[in-house]
Amino acid sequence: AHLTRTLGIPVVETIATIEEGIPALLKAALRAAVPTWKPKYPQEVQALIASIGKRIGAAHKPIVPLLLQNQVEPHEISALGIHLSPEAWSDLKEAQKSFIRPLSRVLMEARLEQAKILTGETRRRAVVSGLQGRWLDVLGRWSLRSWPGYLLAAVALWGLYEFVAVFGAQYAVDFLQNVVFNRWVNPYTVRGIQWLFPWNWTQQLLIGPYGIFTMALPYAFALLLPIVSTFFLAMSLLEDSGYLPRLSVLLNRLFRIIGLNGKAVFPVILGFGCGTMAMLSCRILDTKKEKVLTSFLLALAIPCSAQLAVVLAMSAGLSPVVLLIWFSVLAATLLGAGYVGSKALPGAPSPFFLEIPPLRMPQMKNVWRKVTTRLGWYLKEVVPLFVLGSVIVCALDGLGWLTLIEQWSSPVITRFLGLPTRATEAFLLGFLRRDYGAAGLYQLQREGLLSLRQTTVSLVAMTLFMPCLAQGLMALKERGLKVTLVIGMVVVGYALAVSGALNWALLQGGWA
Repeated sequence: AHLTRTLGIPVVETIATIEEGIPALLKAALRAAVPTWKPKYPQEVQALIASIGKRIGAAHKPIVPLLLQNQVEPHEISALGIHLSPEAWSDLKEAQKSFIRPLSRVLMEARLEQAKILTGETRRRAVVSGLQGRWLDVLGRWSLRSWPGYLLAAVALWGLYEFVAVFGAQYAVDFLQNVVFNRWVNPYTVRGIQWLFPWNWTQQLLIGPYGIFTMALPYAFALLLPIVSTFFLAMSLLEDSGYLPRLSVLLNRLFRIIGLNGKAVFPVILGFGCGTMAMLSCRILDTKKEKVLTSFLLALAIPCSAQLAVVLAMSAGLSPVVLLIWFSVLAATLLGAGYVGSKALPGAPSPFFLEIPPLRMPQMKNVWRKVTTRLGWYLKEVVPLFVLGSVIVCALDGLGWLTLIEQWSSPVITRFLGLPTRATEAFLLGFLRRDYGAAGLYQLQREGLLSLRQTTVSLVAMTLFMPCLAQGLMALKERGLKVTLVIGMVVVGYALAVSGALNWALLQGGWA
């Protein structure tokens, strides 16, 4: 009732997922009206709106904020019966440039501030019934404040990481890979393929080192499916509880430093579990600039769970300086590359606008529906990419090109980065599967083939180097060939340059 009186339009409470309030909404649609509530902008913006409103007439004055935000094109204005002269459009563009900050952001922030006030008034008038409702209401308010909001955010992110990156990406993956596939599925599959298809080339394609049944399908179902399932479940719980928008709001200021907004927190956090699905989750971002920048940072500076586990394992028992150097390089890369990328890529940052629903207990019916829908999409859209990648790699191996690539890249690895010759194979396997590459370097250290300097350089190079094939294929699907090639070349060039510079600096510092 309060919102109806304030806005001057019918306001109906609905819950679409359980079809509650739909009949009332249909009836209210017949009484749709133009809101009597008008947003208030800063004085200089109000003066600009009034000036332009005089040119186009008082009847068309409400459309002026859309003109100032570049949300309406000249031909769309003409279709409405409004005609602006070239001089008027020129004056409009000059007026937009007269503001230090983007005018679209000024307008959006003004509306958000008034919406916040209106929401607060409405919530104060509402009566929250029941003990559970009162606690959730208090918790919802706390989660939007600096304190204890950041503490609650840290707990939520820690829980998300533990569930997805530890339980899903480690324990569940280990069980499916080593028990289900290696002990049960693969042995019977190999025997069946050998009996049905006696031809060598067919066996190489299906059950060879890079075969469909020995690499692609285990990769899709044993390696990624547990991560995908746990992530979809965790995100559905956070989403249905109403906490997800609050987390974005809290971290928005931090992500503004690297040219993004609070929505980018989800791809970045997911990237620490699996870069492939993180690349996919960039769809939630609003602009092409933000999607490309986040994809670039995921490929360059966000290590997946397999890499993180090996980094911790390789640095254990060594000087704390090793881990400090690795973290410093990674943090500097993330901040520096994000800042430079936000300036280099065309386009303005999108306004950060999110609806903040009340906090509530998740409803399992909704969670189940979201998880099953998203998993169905994964099986239909993503799994075929792994099969395609397996066929491509198998063809390269059959033509001998993988061996040539290893021979060509060996001088760079041994001379420029100062690593053993066997490290070349680890980096090549790391492109195919990150966990294989990380495990290869870990095995070299266990065999005593990596010195303290080489261990430090290999950790940095492994983290910054080209992401795995699955993430590359996902980037190709989401960003296109041109953007993916540019990201790949920049990532490889930057990783080699930084790792080589680090190797030189450590040699100058007396590291053996």
